[in-house]
Amino acid sequence: MYEWTRIQRWRFAAIRCAGLGAIAGGVEAVSQALSLRLPLSSGEFAGLAVVTVLVMAAFGVVVGLVTGVSQLLLGGRAAPQAVSIHLGLAATALCLVYLGPAAAGLLAEDRQFAALLMVTTPLSLFFVVYFNAHYFLRRYDLGVEYRIGFLPAAFAFAGLLAIGAVGTSTFRYTGGAGALAGDPNVVIVSVPGLRRDHVRTTWGGSPAATDAVDAVANGGGVTFADAVTPTPVTRGSHATVLTGLHPLRHRVIAEEQPLQRGFRTLAEVLDREGYATGGFVATAAASGDSGLSQGFRTYDEGGLWRHVFVLGRLLPAAPVRDADVVVDGFEAWLSAHAALPLFAWIELGDVARWEHEDGVSRTGYAAEVEAVDAAYGRIRELLAEHGVADRTLVLFHGAHGQMLGEHDVLAKREGLWEELVRVPLVIEAPGQSLTTDRVEAQVRLMDIAPTALGYLGIDGFEQTEGVNLLEYATGRRSKAMWCALVGEDDGESILGMRANGVKYVRRPSDDARQLYELGSDPEELHDLSESNDTTVADAERLLAADFAALRKLAR
Repeated sequence: MYEWTRIQRWRFAAIRCAGLGAIAGGVEAVSQALSLRLPLSSGEFAGLAVVTVLVMAAFGVVVGLVTGVSQLLLGGRAAPQAVSIHLGLAATALCLVYLGPAAAGLLAEDRQFAALLMVTTPLSLFFVVYFNAHYFLRRYDLGVEYRIGFLPAAFAFAGLLAIGAVGTSTFRYTGGAGALAGDPNVVIVSVPGLRRDHVRTTWGGSPAATDAVDAVANGGGVTFADAVTPTPVTRGSHATVLTGLHPLRHRVIAEEQPLQRGFRTLAEVLDREGYATGGFVATAAASGDSGLSQGFRTYDEGGLWRHVFVLGRLLPAAPVRDADVVVDGFEAWLSAHAALPLFAWIELGDVARWEHEDGVSRTGYAAEVEAVDAAYGRIRELLAEHGVADRTLVLFHGAHGQMLGEHDVLAKREGLWEELVRVPLVIEAPGQSLTTDRVEAQVRLMDIAPTALGYLGIDGFEQTEGVNLLEYATGRRSKAMWCALVGEDDGESILGMRANGVKYVRRPSDDARQLYELGSDPEELHDLSESNDTTVADAERLLAADFAALRKLAR
């Protein structure tokens, strides 16, 4: 070994980095078994574990080739020491690949000390690998032969880890055992991009046939004719539904921002109550790293191979999944959990897919809405087939709307226009004594989580900005709820409000203002901000705390 050239040392170490990568893959497979919430069979998980080990073994060679640059700087050292340093650096790099993103997440939560500890942890791994490698390489250089070489031993160890991971995944707890049999269920169906004027129960002139939603509205359900989302950002809207908080409170005001772990979700509340919890999502905005999966024992986001750490960062973003595929996942999960109290959140993304396809007509958009309606109808049929429809609260809502050319905006979500913030909301609440099937008062998506808990009789949120919507349907509440709005325009955050038929929007950077009287100007064509100082001042006063919160988040 002492006579080896630098290239020979480089090659020797790089090949053995495949063993380090395989071990990392085995550890990752164990992590998958403990944290992955895809509804996989043992065979499917075994395939995932094998691919994980092999991918990481190949990646280990790549890391070994890159860190082999150290051999150019260590030419004067003895070969065992130089190769050991090379292997130690490769092990450190592999560890940083996993811990680096986690440290970045801690930094985003202002936990600098924890992030520093996380990125310095691989240093200890460097010394472990270095000293062990140096010991064995010195013996190797002295002619000591081992019955099993490092690579076979490393792959054997990785295989044992993978086998253990498969066994662990088989016994994964999916929830439901802690609740009382016969407790009511909750199913929330969220649809990004669904406009209020494309659901007939909320807009009689809808160009889309929404038979399933209309059947609920006309058959004992409740239509909320003036529901609004506080944000047209998909991830922020979903976070609002699951936490009962405004985006300025849960801090998700852009698609790339995850919901932080400190915020308690509806799924977490019901998981602690012993409910089976399942999330079935269609868009990248609701992916597992969005933070929205908190509390879900099962979280079906598709894209199996993207759950291999390295592949997940190399493969292109997963496309929007068809509604039928999403409902297929829900059906399989429901079959296994129908006898248990359950909470399911289902995101149907067909309408959201429209904004990514150039040249699609309004007819094409209406067709996507009808596909979502059919999927919603199938969800209700599945609940009936499993005998749980009569004790299941089902909430169907748009997460936000979509621009179809109004105000010269097509297939984007810029501004806080009515087409974006008004959404359909229909609730089916078996067992409730309802006094009306239509509520005209303005309500918000923050009200969905408190409604679900109210139906179940659970006090789960210490802090919430929402109210129980069923109180409107039973006559105990009638007052409209004003709503602060937050969105984007030309890449800049904007803030507004909607209350008592008035829409006010302000751009914080240059103080540009818009004011619309929605009763007489529903298309928002006539800006009254210059001629109505009193209303502008009232809106500014109501939004003062929200402006401060937005400025803080935008730093």
